[in-house]
Amino acid sequence: MDETQLTDDKAIPGSLAALLGANPDTKPAALGILSEADYAKLIGHVCRIVAGQGQTIEDLKRKAAAISTTPHGSAVSSGSTAAARKVKLSSVISQIDDTEILLADEKEILKAFARFEVVYGKGERIPKESEPTSEQITAVKHLLDQGSVPYVDFAIFGPYGMRILKKVKLSGVMLGRDGSVKSQEFHGPANISHWIASYTVLQNVLVMLDAVDLGNLLRYKAPVERFHDKYGEKVWSIV
Repeated sequence: MDETQLTDDKAIPGSLAALLGANPDTKPAALGILSEADYAKLIGHVCRIVAGQGQTIEDLKRKAAAISTTPHGSAVSSGSTAAARKVKLSSVISQIDDTEILLADEKEILKAFARFEVVYGKGERIPKESEPTSEQITAVKHLLDQGSVPYVDFAIFGPYGMRILKKVKLSGVMLGRDGSVKSQEFHGPANISHWIASYTVLQNVLVMLDAVDLGNLLRYKAPVERFHDKYGEKVWSIV
């Protein structure tokens, strides 16, 4: 079969699967749920190989042959750099936790994206503005695995991995111990729109990890929006 003629009912050909780093029984549809960033990395990797800056075609053929003879069809890895990547929680979910953890492997990430489709319907994809990064999924999964509350800091957790908006600041009023109202600036979502954008990313992560029912997540969001509508932007910091 021509390797450019791929259909959902057929697996990716062996040599092409090895080139993409996939298992021999991987279906083309599985690649469709990769984020644009991960897909671009994959294509760049393939281009480097074709340009002679990576494994040769013969190397890939040997790798494909090894995969087909490996028990349970598991891929043979020679120390993947992706598996060794680490995530620092202080750059993803908490400003005060410097714990470093290993990035979740590709199978776990793909499983999470597949779960989104189970909840929202066949063929549904996460909008780019609320699509979580692999680092965000890994960090929240770590909290759940540790039995911790999946709390994230919206000053650093949000759309596009918050690569642009690092430690967002919020100016507003806070109630003092004596009941007085004082102006204060601190890190947090600057307005309701920013809060909703960050919360939607978290909502998607929790759905993808099958950690919280979608109904409960929507019910949590509703009162925050209701308080904002009732009291306005002036008291957003208190909300």
